[in-house]
Amino acid sequence: YRRPYEVTARDVRLGISVATHAAVAIGNARLHERVEQRSQELAAAYAQLGEATQAKERFYNAVSHDLRTPVGAIKGYSELMLEGLAGELPERARRFVENSARAAENLLSLLNDLLDFAKLQANRVEVELSSTDLQRVVEDALLSVRPQAEENGLELIEPRDCNMMIVTDGRRLRQILVNLLGNAVKFTKTGRVGLECTVHSDSIELAVFDTGPGIPPDDRARVFREFEQIKGSIGTGLGLPICANLASLLGGSLDVESEVGKGSRFVLRLPIQPTTAGTPVDVDESAIPPGDDAPPSTVADGPTQPPPGRRDAVQVF
Repeated sequence: YRRPYEVTARDVRLGISVATHAAVAIGNARLHERVEQRSQELAAAYAQLGEATQAKERFYNAVSHDLRTPVGAIKGYSELMLEGLAGELPERARRFVENSARAAENLLSLLNDLLDFAKLQANRVEVELSSTDLQRVVEDALLSVRPQAEENGLELIEPRDCNMMIVTDGRRLRQILVNLLGNAVKFTKTGRVGLECTVHSDSIELAVFDTGPGIPPDDRARVFREFEQIKGSIGTGLGLPICANLASLLGGSLDVESEVGKGSRFVLRLPIQPTTAGTPVDVDESAIPPGDDAPPSTVADGPTQPPPGRRDAVQVF
């Protein structure tokens, strides 16, 4: 006769421990299975996102490039007509052609914004650092907005103390300044638009200011967001975000100061000698002939403007 086994407290604790470990093991197995499944789902979603991003980039490029050619032709032919190539225009017809040229210029600017935005989204924007004549970049940017400023009756104020060489991408710097100055001229009905230059020991500040309506505090944080537009603005809402991204690529920053009813001030801060991963960029200034560092007189990725007197403006696209 065998005595029945008596379950002791130790046996109970052991059973509970085994059951607990078994439950944990089963839970871990199920969790691992869910994690594996979710990882596969995320990998598939990431692949689809990559394909969608590439498709979007191809769409931007195709649409922008396909539209830039006819728009550029409209702009070029309009300018040739205004120059009198097709004969003297009656005053009323001249106004119509001027409006067409201005509309084509605005559309071309929007298309350039789309192209730059697509490149920034795909991390395909590269900067070419070289010894750059800051004064020439500033003068070229001011020259591009002077006709519109004069047409609006605005005083255009030029900076002082910009006669210096810095290491940057002159083409991209000009693009930023032209965009900021163009916005200032567009939104300022009366008063002044100008550019100030402040030189520090290792950096410079280029401030574009105006006496326009100003930006409300709630809108200041939105002006650098893609496709965000403040009240009363027109366009794609990409100009300022592109400028901020380009400023970052140049090793600097772009900030806004504004007071409603008094105007706005956009401050671009750039290093005089940029660094890459903490290492100063070496530029052989002796290998750069004087004047070769000047940026072209076009917005980045835009068509090259022919010099006065050229009659092949429509062939450059």
